[in-house]
Amino acid sequence: MHPKYSDKIVIAFNGGAYGSYLMWILYTLLYDDEIFDPFNEDLGNSHKFYNEHKKETVTDITQSIFDSKQLYIPEKSKIITLHPKICFTQSIQRSLDQVTEIFGKYILIYPDKNAYLLNIHNFLTKIWGDIHTSLLQYIELNDVYAGYPDAMETDFKDLPNWILREYMSFNVFSSWEDQVEWYFPDKYENKNMCFITINDILYDVENTIEKIRKEYDLSWSKPVNSILPYHKKNLTLQKYINQDKLSNDILKNFFNNKNASWNPDDITIISESYIQKRLRDSGYELKCHDLNVFPNSISNLKKIIV
Repeated sequence: MHPKYSDKIVIAFNGGAYGSYLMWILYTLLYDDEIFDPFNEDLGNSHKFYNEHKKETVTDITQSIFDSKQLYIPEKSKIITLHPKICFTQSIQRSLDQVTEIFGKYILIYPDKNAYLLNIHNFLTKIWGDIHTSLLQYIELNDVYAGYPDAMETDFKDLPNWILREYMSFNVFSSWEDQVEWYFPDKYENKNMCFITINDILYDVENTIEKIRKEYDLSWSKPVNSILPYHKKNLTLQKYINQDKLSNDILKNFFNNKNASWNPDDITIISESYIQKRLRDSGYELKCHDLNVFPNSISNLKKIIV
């Protein structure tokens, strides 16, 4: 550990895991500033804090951590953030080991197994604003057109639902799992790591904050309950918070031969593609050509199984 960095609070997290929100919580409690609302309400993220209010007290080292010669931490920066893996050649463990060498310890935020789809939805919708833009960050459109010749020369945002759903079912989840090295906590231990899950932040925020306070021996500038009205608001903005339960209930009923129905407006095309993938992995293929409207019951779902 470099002694001049011993007082830094490091937050490592993958995109969509509420790292910006935790950053805002710590900033709010550490500094004697007036509390401000960090939320972009249309997207449900807390990026307004980082984009408008971070000042000189927060530094992101996502790029520089991979080249220690480029690492520069302003003296006034108290909170350090990073994404530990941003391309397939990198390793989360190597990144975190390097963080330990420099800073001594860190906070790792990671999705719970029952927040899998929540994190993926956040990643695809909260960072770039819409699913088409986010997918364009890492796909080759020629691959799409090669697999679906009927879509040739169609703008990506105009692709029919059935193509988008099938393409995502083959690519999005494997790509995301590689990015987060799913399920990383089962494969890695580090006594210098303060491990926090998405559910800890969303559903046990007071105990989570206390855990961090003790880990770093911090003193707050204001009471923890001062952020609770904002936390309550944040929960109302998480419109994908039920996608894991809904999707897994559908799959459970399918495999248990129990009929059930759901409101088609409640399920997203991302969750539909996840269901399609999970069914395929279990040997059930959907007759997906021109399936632009996904079934809304188990009985109708079974009618389109090959």
